[in-house]
Amino acid sequence: FANVAEANIVRLEISRTEPFAASQPFGAVGAYEKIIGIAHGELDPAHPLNSNITDIDKAPRNAADKVEYSSAFVILKPADMSKSNGALLYDVNNRGNMRALVQFNSAAGSNDPSTPEHGGNGFLMRQAYSILWSGWIPNLPNDVYLKLNTPVAQGVEAEIWDEFLFNNREGGRAALSYSAITRDTKQAKLYVRKSNADEPQLLSPDKWEFTGDRLIRLLPEGERFQMGSIYQIVYRARNSPVAGIGFAATRDLVAFLRRQSDSKTNPLAHNGQVSISRTLAHGTSQSGRYLRDFLYRGFNEDENNRIVFDGMNPHVATGRLFLNFRFAQPNRMLHIAHGFQYFPDISFPFAYGDSKDPFSDKTEGILTRCTARNTCPKILHTNTGTEYWQSGQSLVTTDPAGKTDAPVPAKCTHLPFRLNAARRAGDNAKGGLRHAPQHA
Repeated sequence: FANVAEANIVRLEISRTEPFAASQPFGAVGAYEKIIGIAHGELDPAHPLNSNITDIDKAPRNAADKVEYSSAFVILKPADMSKSNGALLYDVNNRGNMRALVQFNSAAGSNDPSTPEHGGNGFLMRQAYSILWSGWIPNLPNDVYLKLNTPVAQGVEAEIWDEFLFNNREGGRAALSYSAITRDTKQAKLYVRKSNADEPQLLSPDKWEFTGDRLIRLLPEGERFQMGSIYQIVYRARNSPVAGIGFAATRDLVAFLRRQSDSKTNPLAHNGQVSISRTLAHGTSQSGRYLRDFLYRGFNEDENNRIVFDGMNPHVATGRLFLNFRFAQPNRMLHIAHGFQYFPDISFPFAYGDSKDPFSDKTEGILTRCTARNTCPKILHTNTGTEYWQSGQSLVTTDPAGKTDAPVPAKCTHLPFRLNAARRAGDNAKGGLRHAPQHA
Protein backbone atom coordinates (compact mmCIF):
# COMPACT_ATOMS: atom_id res chain seq x y z
CA PHE A 1 0.00 0.00 0.00
CA ALA A 2 1.50 3.29 -1.09
CA ASN A 3 1.02 6.37 1.05
CA VAL A 4 1.27 10.06 0.27
CA ALA A 5 -0.36 12.04 3.09
CA GLU A 6 1.82 10.58 5.87
CA ALA A 7 5.15 10.52 4.08
CA ASN A 8 7.17 8.89 6.88
CA ILE A 9 5.38 5.56 6.32
CA VAL A 10 5.93 4.98 2.63
CA ARG A 11 4.39 1.51 2.42
CA LEU A 12 2.38 -0.96 4.46
CA GLU A 13 3.12 -4.50 3.36
CA ILE A 14 0.17 -6.66 4.49
CA SER A 15 1.05 -10.35 4.59
CA ARG A 16 -2.03 -11.78 6.33
CA THR A 17 -5.58 -10.68 7.08
CA GLU A 18 -7.63 -13.32 8.87
CA PRO A 19 -10.49 -13.78 11.35
CA PHE A 20 -9.52 -13.58 15.01
CA ALA A 21 -10.78 -16.10 17.58
CA ALA A 22 -12.69 -18.12 14.97
CA SER A 23 -14.85 -15.07 14.21
CA GLN A 24 -16.64 -15.34 17.55
CA PRO A 25 -18.65 -12.19 18.34
CA PHE A 26 -17.56 -9.93 21.17
CA GLY A 27 -20.86 -8.52 22.39
CA ALA A 28 -22.45 -5.82 20.23
CA VAL A 29 -19.09 -5.13 18.54
CA GLY A 30 -19.16 -8.46 16.74
CA ALA A 31 -16.19 -10.29 15.27
CA TYR A 32 -12.57 -9.15 15.17
CA GLU A 33 -9.90 -9.62 12.55
CA LYS A 34 -6.14 -9.81 12.68
CA ILE A 35 -3.78 -8.02 10.30
CA ILE A 36 -0.08 -8.87 10.08
CA GLY A 37 2.39 -6.88 8.06
CA ILE A 38 5.50 -4.75 7.82
CA ALA A 39 5.59 -0.95 7.91
CA HIS A 40 8.28 0.52 5.67
CA GLY A 41 9.33 3.99 6.75
CA GLU A 42 11.89 6.63 5.97
CA LEU A 43 13.27 9.48 8.04
CA ASP A 44 14.76 12.84 7.19
CA PRO A 45 17.96 12.94 9.31
CA ALA A 46 17.97 16.75 9.21
CA HIS A 47 14.48 17.13 10.66
CA PRO A 48 14.65 18.59 14.19
CA LEU A 49 12.51 15.74 15.55
CA ASN A 50 14.87 13.12 14.06
CA SER A 51 18.27 14.75 14.48
CA ASN A 52 18.47 13.67 18.13
CA ILE A 53 18.51 10.00 17.06
CA THR A 54 22.04 8.84 17.83
CA ASP A 55 24.13 8.18 14.69
CA ILE A 56 21.28 8.82 12.25
CA ASP A 57 23.72 11.10 10.42
CA LYS A 58 25.92 8.04 9.83
CA ALA A 59 23.17 5.84 8.39
CA PRO A 60 23.04 5.13 4.64
CA ARG A 61 20.54 7.23 2.62
CA ASN A 62 18.26 6.38 -0.27
CA ALA A 63 17.89 8.40 -3.48
CA ALA A 64 15.65 10.88 -1.66
CA ASP A 65 18.37 11.41 0.98
CA LYS A 66 16.24 9.62 3.60
CA VAL A 67 17.10 6.83 6.07
CA GLU A 68 15.01 3.68 5.57
CA TYR A 69 13.79 1.17 8.17
CA SER A 70 11.04 -1.45 8.52
CA SER A 71 8.98 -2.60 11.49
CA ALA A 72 6.77 -5.69 11.79
CA PHE A 73 3.30 -5.08 13.20
CA VAL A 74 0.14 -6.89 14.30
CA ILE A 75 -3.31 -5.29 14.49
CA LEU A 76 -6.49 -6.61 16.08
CA LYS A 77 -9.55 -4.57 15.08
CA PRO A 78 -13.31 -4.84 14.78
CA ALA A 79 -14.18 -6.53 11.49
CA ASP A 80 -16.72 -3.72 11.08
CA MET A 81 -14.81 -0.51 11.86
CA SER A 82 -18.07 1.42 12.05
CA LYS A 83 -18.44 -0.26 15.47
CA SER A 84 -15.00 0.89 16.68
CA ASN A 85 -14.93 3.02 19.82
CA GLY A 86 -12.42 5.30 18.08
CA ALA A 87 -9.53 4.33 20.35
CA LEU A 88 -6.26 2.69 19.32
CA LEU A 89 -4.39 0.93 22.13
CA TYR A 90 -0.68 0.55 21.40
CA ASP A 91 0.84 -2.20 23.52
CA VAL A 92 4.63 -1.75 23.64
CA ASN A 93 6.02 -5.24 23.20
CA ASN A 94 8.33 -6.46 25.96
CA ARG A 95 11.42 -8.07 24.37
CA GLY A 96 9.23 -9.05 21.44
CA ASN A 97 6.39 -10.38 23.62
CA MET A 98 2.80 -9.15 23.30
CA ARG A 99 1.24 -8.61 26.73
CA ALA A 100 -1.96 -6.57 26.40
CA LEU A 101 -4.36 -9.49 26.00
CA VAL A 102 -2.78 -11.28 28.95
CA GLN A 103 -2.99 -8.24 31.19
CA PHE A 104 -6.31 -6.71 30.13
CA ASN A 105 -8.23 -9.79 28.96
CA SER A 106 -6.76 -12.44 31.30
CA ALA A 107 -5.98 -14.37 28.12
CA ALA A 108 -3.53 -17.14 27.33
CA GLY A 109 -0.23 -15.64 26.26
CA SER A 110 0.77 -15.72 22.61
CA ASN A 111 2.89 -13.72 20.18
CA ASP A 112 0.52 -14.80 17.41
CA PRO A 113 -2.91 -14.38 19.02
CA SER A 114 -5.41 -16.35 16.98
CA THR A 115 -7.72 -18.54 19.07
CA PRO A 116 -10.63 -17.81 21.42
CA GLU A 117 -8.26 -18.58 24.30
CA HIS A 118 -6.05 -15.74 23.12
CA GLY A 119 -9.07 -13.44 23.33
CA GLY A 120 -9.53 -14.32 27.00
CA ASN A 121 -12.55 -12.68 28.57
CA GLY A 122 -12.83 -10.35 25.58
CA PHE A 123 -12.66 -7.14 27.62
CA LEU A 124 -10.79 -4.98 25.08
CA MET A 125 -12.86 -6.34 22.21
CA ARG A 126 -16.18 -5.80 23.95
CA GLN A 127 -15.05 -2.22 24.52
CA ALA A 128 -14.37 -1.98 20.74
CA TYR A 129 -10.67 -1.08 20.95
CA SER A 130 -8.30 -1.49 18.05
CA ILE A 131 -5.00 -2.94 19.33
CA LEU A 132 -1.56 -2.49 17.79
CA TRP A 133 1.85 -4.06 18.39
CA SER A 134 4.99 -3.24 16.41
CA GLY A 135 8.74 -3.78 16.44
CA TRP A 136 10.95 -1.26 18.22
CA ILE A 137 13.94 -3.34 19.40
CA PRO A 138 16.80 -3.91 16.93
CA ASN A 139 18.62 -7.27 16.83
CA LEU A 140 15.92 -9.43 18.38
CA PRO A 141 16.40 -13.20 17.90
CA ASN A 142 15.15 -14.57 14.59
CA ASP A 143 12.30 -16.51 16.20
CA VAL A 144 10.72 -13.30 17.56
CA TYR A 145 8.14 -11.91 15.20
CA LEU A 146 7.98 -8.22 16.14
CA LYS A 147 11.29 -7.23 14.63
CA LEU A 148 12.69 -3.82 13.76
CA ASN A 149 15.16 -3.61 10.89
CA THR A 150 17.37 -0.54 11.11
CA PRO A 151 20.50 0.51 9.24
CA VAL A 152 23.88 0.42 10.96
CA ALA A 153 26.08 3.42 11.62
CA GLN A 154 28.70 3.34 8.93
CA GLY A 155 32.34 3.54 9.93
CA VAL A 156 31.61 3.29 13.64
CA GLU A 157 33.83 1.07 15.79
CA ALA A 158 34.12 1.24 19.57
CA GLU A 159 35.19 -0.55 22.71
CA ILE A 160 32.07 -1.72 24.50
CA TRP A 161 31.22 -3.98 27.38
CA ASP A 162 28.73 -6.65 28.33
CA GLU A 163 27.80 -7.93 31.77
CA PHE A 164 26.16 -11.24 32.53
CA LEU A 165 25.55 -13.66 35.36
CA PHE A 166 24.04 -17.11 35.70
CA ASN A 167 21.43 -18.09 38.23
CA ASN A 168 21.45 -21.74 37.22
CA ARG A 169 23.98 -24.47 36.48
CA GLU A 170 23.73 -24.17 32.69
CA GLY A 171 26.46 -21.52 32.45
CA GLY A 172 28.66 -23.14 29.84
CA ARG A 173 28.67 -20.28 27.34
CA ALA A 174 27.88 -16.58 27.46
CA ALA A 175 26.33 -14.61 24.60
CA LEU A 176 27.51 -11.10 23.76
CA SER A 177 25.25 -8.29 22.61
CA TYR A 178 27.39 -7.57 19.52
CA SER A 179 29.91 -9.38 17.36
CA ALA A 180 33.52 -8.94 18.42
CA ILE A 181 35.84 -7.61 15.73
CA THR A 182 38.47 -10.17 16.68
CA ARG A 183 38.42 -13.48 18.55
CA ASP A 184 41.85 -12.86 19.99
CA THR A 185 41.30 -12.90 23.77
CA LYS A 186 44.40 -10.74 24.21
CA GLN A 187 42.45 -7.96 22.50
CA ALA A 188 39.62 -8.20 25.04
CA LYS A 189 39.29 -8.36 28.83
CA LEU A 190 37.10 -10.64 30.93
CA TYR A 191 36.53 -9.77 34.58
CA VAL A 192 34.70 -11.57 37.39
CA ARG A 193 33.55 -10.52 40.85
CA LYS A 194 31.31 -12.10 43.46
CA SER A 195 29.34 -8.95 44.26
CA ASN A 196 29.05 -5.34 43.17
CA ALA A 197 31.27 -4.20 46.03
CA ASP A 198 34.14 -6.55 45.15
CA GLU A 199 37.16 -5.52 43.09
CA PRO A 200 36.84 -7.09 39.59
CA GLN A 201 39.43 -9.81 38.93
CA LEU A 202 40.92 -9.98 35.43
CA LEU A 203 40.96 -13.49 33.98
CA SER A 204 44.04 -14.51 32.03
CA PRO A 205 43.48 -14.62 28.22
CA ASP A 206 44.30 -18.34 28.28
CA LYS A 207 41.45 -19.02 30.71
CA TRP A 208 38.69 -18.35 28.19
CA GLU A 209 38.00 -18.24 24.45
CA PHE A 210 35.60 -17.08 21.77
CA THR A 211 33.58 -19.91 20.22
CA GLY A 212 31.95 -17.50 17.79
CA ASP A 213 31.80 -13.79 17.16
CA ARG A 214 29.17 -13.48 19.90
CA LEU A 215 29.92 -16.46 22.17
CA ILE A 216 32.57 -17.07 24.80
CA ARG A 217 33.34 -19.93 27.18
CA LEU A 218 35.79 -20.66 29.97
CA LEU A 219 38.80 -22.96 29.63
CA PRO A 220 39.60 -25.77 29.99
CA GLU A 221 36.61 -26.98 27.97
CA GLY A 222 33.80 -27.94 30.28
CA GLU A 223 34.56 -25.26 32.86
CA ARG A 224 31.34 -23.53 33.93
CA PHE A 225 30.70 -19.89 34.72
CA GLN A 226 30.19 -19.63 38.46
CA MET A 227 26.55 -19.39 39.45
CA GLY A 228 25.81 -15.96 40.94
CA SER A 229 29.14 -14.38 39.99
CA ILE A 230 29.15 -11.21 37.87
CA TYR A 231 31.14 -11.37 34.64
CA GLN A 232 32.08 -8.36 32.56
CA ILE A 233 33.71 -8.50 29.14
CA VAL A 234 35.25 -5.50 27.39
CA TYR A 235 35.76 -5.89 23.62
CA ARG A 236 35.73 -3.96 20.35
CA ALA A 237 32.71 -4.09 18.05
CA ARG A 238 31.41 -2.47 14.88
CA ASN A 239 28.09 -2.20 13.02
CA SER A 240 26.12 -0.44 15.71
CA PRO A 241 22.41 -0.28 14.76
CA VAL A 242 20.82 3.15 14.69
CA ALA A 243 18.69 1.93 17.56
CA GLY A 244 16.95 5.22 18.37
CA ILE A 245 14.90 4.66 15.22
CA GLY A 246 12.87 2.38 17.50
CA PHE A 247 11.22 5.51 18.91
CA ALA A 248 10.53 7.06 15.51
CA ALA A 249 9.13 3.78 14.14
CA THR A 250 6.41 3.77 16.80
CA ARG A 251 5.74 7.48 16.41
CA ASP A 252 5.28 7.29 12.65
CA LEU A 253 3.21 4.10 12.50
CA VAL A 254 0.78 5.34 15.14
CA ALA A 255 0.55 8.75 13.43
CA PHE A 256 -0.14 7.04 10.11
CA LEU A 257 -2.92 4.80 11.47
CA ARG A 258 -4.44 7.73 13.30
CA ARG A 259 -4.34 10.34 10.52
CA GLN A 260 -4.43 8.60 7.14
CA SER A 261 -8.03 8.60 5.88
CA ASP A 262 -7.53 6.50 2.74
CA SER A 263 -9.17 3.12 3.42
CA LYS A 264 -7.04 1.53 0.69
CA THR A 265 -3.82 2.35 2.50
CA ASN A 266 -4.85 2.46 6.17
CA PRO A 267 -6.51 -0.71 7.53
CA LEU A 268 -8.02 1.31 10.39
CA ALA A 269 -9.75 3.84 8.13
CA HIS A 270 -13.37 3.27 7.11
CA ASN A 271 -15.20 4.55 4.03
CA GLY A 272 -12.59 7.22 3.40
CA GLN A 273 -12.76 8.50 6.97
CA VAL A 274 -10.34 8.15 9.87
CA SER A 275 -11.76 5.81 12.51
CA ILE A 276 -9.23 6.58 15.23
CA SER A 277 -9.96 9.69 17.29
CA ARG A 278 -7.64 8.96 20.24
CA THR A 279 -4.56 6.88 20.87
CA LEU A 280 -3.42 5.23 24.08
CA ALA A 281 -0.17 3.45 24.97
CA HIS A 282 0.52 0.83 27.61
CA GLY A 283 3.86 -0.64 28.62
CA THR A 284 4.93 -2.92 31.46
CA SER A 285 8.41 -2.85 33.00
CA GLN A 286 10.87 -2.51 30.06
CA SER A 287 7.98 -1.35 27.88
CA GLY A 288 6.90 1.25 30.42
CA ARG A 289 10.46 2.57 30.55
CA TYR A 290 10.30 2.81 26.77
CA LEU A 291 7.26 5.10 27.09
CA ARG A 292 8.99 7.32 29.64
CA ASP A 293 12.03 7.68 27.39
CA PHE A 294 9.78 8.16 24.34
CA LEU A 295 8.23 11.14 26.13
CA TYR A 296 11.48 12.55 27.48
CA ARG A 297 13.18 12.53 24.06
CA GLY A 298 10.33 14.35 22.34
CA PHE A 299 8.82 11.55 20.23
CA ASN A 300 5.22 12.20 21.26
CA GLU A 301 5.11 14.70 18.41
CA ASP A 302 5.09 13.65 14.77
CA GLU A 303 6.96 15.49 12.02
CA ASN A 304 3.85 17.55 11.35
CA ASN A 305 3.94 18.76 14.99
CA ARG A 306 0.84 16.82 16.07
CA ILE A 307 0.45 14.78 19.25
CA VAL A 308 0.98 11.03 18.87
CA PHE A 309 -0.44 9.50 22.08
CA ASP A 310 -3.25 11.15 24.02
CA GLY A 311 -2.77 8.89 27.03
CA MET A 312 -0.09 6.60 28.48
CA ASN A 313 0.11 3.98 31.20
CA PRO A 314 3.72 3.18 32.16
CA HIS A 315 3.26 0.22 34.52
CA VAL A 316 5.87 -1.05 37.03
CA ALA A 317 8.40 1.09 35.16
CA THR A 318 11.30 3.00 36.64
CA GLY A 319 13.98 4.98 34.88
CA ARG A 320 14.21 5.10 31.12
CA LEU A 321 15.95 2.94 28.49
CA PHE A 322 19.36 2.05 27.02
CA LEU A 323 18.04 2.52 23.46
CA ASN A 324 19.03 5.83 21.88
CA PHE A 325 22.74 5.14 22.27
CA ARG A 326 25.58 3.80 20.17
CA PHE A 327 25.72 0.00 20.63
CA ALA A 328 22.43 0.10 22.52
CA GLN A 329 21.33 -2.74 24.79
CA PRO A 330 17.64 -1.99 25.47
CA ASN A 331 16.98 -5.39 27.03
CA ARG A 332 19.24 -4.47 29.95
CA MET A 333 17.75 -3.41 33.27
CA LEU A 334 19.33 -1.86 36.32
CA HIS A 335 19.55 -4.30 39.20
CA ILE A 336 20.60 -2.53 42.38
CA ALA A 337 21.09 -5.67 44.45
CA HIS A 338 23.40 -7.65 42.19
CA GLY A 339 25.00 -6.79 38.85
CA PHE A 340 23.82 -4.64 35.95
CA GLN A 341 24.44 -1.33 37.70
CA TYR A 342 26.26 0.90 35.26
CA PHE A 343 24.29 0.77 32.02
CA PRO A 344 22.58 4.06 31.07
CA ASP A 345 18.98 2.91 31.50
CA ILE A 346 18.53 4.71 34.81
CA SER A 347 19.61 8.33 34.56
CA PHE A 348 18.34 11.81 35.34
CA PRO A 349 15.62 13.01 35.00
CA PHE A 350 13.45 10.63 36.98
CA ALA A 351 10.35 12.65 37.92
CA TYR A 352 7.76 13.88 35.45
CA GLY A 353 7.99 17.48 36.63
CA ASP A 354 11.15 19.58 36.52
CA SER A 355 13.71 19.00 39.26
CA LYS A 356 17.39 19.81 39.69
CA ASP A 357 20.10 17.15 39.39
CA PRO A 358 22.57 17.67 42.28
CA PHE A 359 25.42 16.23 40.18
CA SER A 360 25.09 18.08 36.86
CA ASP A 361 23.01 21.07 38.08
CA LYS A 362 20.69 20.41 35.12
CA THR A 363 16.99 21.11 35.69
CA GLU A 364 14.41 19.16 33.70
CA GLY A 365 11.82 16.38 33.89
CA ILE A 366 10.32 13.63 31.76
CA LEU A 367 7.68 16.08 30.50
CA THR A 368 9.94 19.09 29.86
CA ARG A 369 9.99 18.80 26.06
CA CYS A 370 6.36 17.87 25.53
CA THR A 371 5.25 20.62 27.92
CA ALA A 372 7.12 23.21 25.87
CA ARG A 373 5.60 21.81 22.66
CA ASN A 374 2.09 21.23 24.09
CA THR A 375 2.22 17.54 23.16
CA CYS A 376 2.05 15.85 26.57
CA PRO A 377 -0.36 12.94 27.01
CA LYS A 378 -2.43 12.21 30.06
CA ILE A 379 -0.42 9.78 32.18
CA LEU A 380 -1.48 7.08 34.62
CA HIS A 381 1.77 5.76 36.12
CA THR A 382 1.20 2.61 38.18
CA ASN A 383 3.55 0.69 40.46
CA THR A 384 3.69 -2.00 43.10
CA GLY A 385 5.79 -2.05 46.24
CA THR A 386 8.46 -4.04 44.40
CA GLU A 387 9.49 -1.01 42.34
CA TYR A 388 10.09 1.02 45.48
CA TRP A 389 12.14 -1.68 47.14
CA GLN A 390 14.23 -2.82 44.17
CA SER A 391 14.20 -0.31 41.32
CA GLY A 392 14.50 3.22 42.68
CA GLN A 393 10.86 4.11 41.96
CA SER A 394 10.92 6.66 44.79
CA LEU A 395 12.92 8.98 42.49
CA VAL A 396 9.79 9.39 40.35
CA THR A 397 8.04 10.98 43.32
CA THR A 398 10.95 12.69 45.14
CA ASP A 399 13.76 15.04 44.22
CA PRO A 400 16.96 13.30 42.97
CA ALA A 401 18.45 13.47 46.47
CA GLY A 402 15.41 11.65 47.88
CA LYS A 403 14.74 14.39 50.43
CA THR A 404 11.57 16.16 49.32
CA ASP A 405 8.53 15.39 47.20
CA ALA A 406 9.06 15.90 43.49
CA PRO A 407 7.18 18.84 41.99
CA VAL A 408 3.91 17.79 40.39
CA PRO A 409 3.55 19.10 36.83
CA ALA A 410 0.72 21.49 36.07
CA LYS A 411 -2.61 19.75 35.46
CA CYS A 412 -1.33 16.58 37.19
CA THR A 413 -2.56 14.95 40.37
CA HIS A 414 -0.52 12.60 42.54
CA LEU A 415 -2.89 10.20 44.26
CA PRO A 416 -2.09 7.46 46.78
CA PHE A 417 -3.38 4.09 45.70
CA ARG A 418 -4.99 2.21 48.58
CA LEU A 419 -5.27 -1.53 48.74
CA ASN A 420 -8.49 -2.94 50.13
CA ALA A 421 -8.37 -4.01 53.76
CA ALA A 422 -8.26 -7.74 53.09
CA ARG A 423 -5.47 -7.44 50.54
CA ARG A 424 -3.54 -5.05 52.77
CA ALA A 425 -3.84 -7.37 55.75
CA GLY A 426 -2.74 -10.33 53.67
CA ASP A 427 0.31 -8.54 52.33
CA ASN A 428 1.28 -7.27 55.76
CA ALA A 429 1.00 -10.77 57.14
CA LYS A 430 3.50 -11.90 54.53
CA GLY A 431 5.77 -8.95 55.21
CA GLY A 432 5.44 -7.96 51.59
CA LEU A 433 4.14 -4.39 51.55
CA ARG A 434 4.32 -3.38 55.20
CA HIS A 435 6.19 -0.14 54.61
CA ALA A 436 6.17 0.20 50.83
CA PRO A 437 4.26 3.26 49.52
CA GLN A 438 1.85 2.65 46.69
CA HIS A 439 1.11 5.31 44.08
CA ALA A 440 -0.85 5.61 40.88
